[in-house]
Formats: sequence, C-alpha cells, structure tokens
Amino acid sequence: MPKLVRLYIVNVAIGFALAFAFVSAIVWLDVGGLRHLVTGTEMGWLAFFMMVVFNGMTGGYIENELSILWSSVELLTIQSGDVYKGAGGLILVVAATILLVLRSQVV
Repeated sequence: MPKLVRLYIVNVAIGFALAFAFVSAIVWLDVGGLRHLVTGTEMGWLAFFMMVVFNGMTGGYIENELSILWSSVELLTIQSGDVYKGAGGLILVVAATILLVLRSQVV
C-alpha cells in the first residue's frame, strides 16, 4: 500500500476514534439533554451513529491535515538545519501558510 494512502487511512481512523470518544462523552455527560434523546427513543442509536459519522468526518479531516502540516514542519527543519521544538515550529508553518494564502488572494 502506498505511504500516502496508509497515512490517510490511519489518520481518518484516529479522527473517527476521537469522534466516538467525543460523542460518547457528550452523551454520557448529558450535554443539552442528549442522553435523554439518545436513550429515550427507539431510534436513538441512529442519532448517536450520525453524530459519530459527522464528527468523524470532521475529525478525520482535521487529523489528516495536522499530520501533513506537522510533516512539513519536520521537512522545513531538516532542510533549513534549524531546530524547532514543540509548537514553535508548528506556529511558524501556520503563520507562513496564512501569509501565503493572504498574498495569493491579494494578487
């Protein structure tokens, strides 16, 4: 399996696992009365499933993009010879990306 496909599948699986944990937590904590809505109706499992799927799609996308962004931070540190530890390198790449996007919209 190509490395890019494997990276995407792993990150989407992580995103869905995080989404399942998030939805389970908000149902268990009864945020907005969701526990009553999910457990009190016959089709509550469908609501739980839909919340997991929709949050999983979002979480999978975010996890995938963060992993690609973090790998670009590692690539920049290897190419430039500088060592960016912790979130500093990530902040640098995010700031550079925002500046490039803003610059491309101006032109």
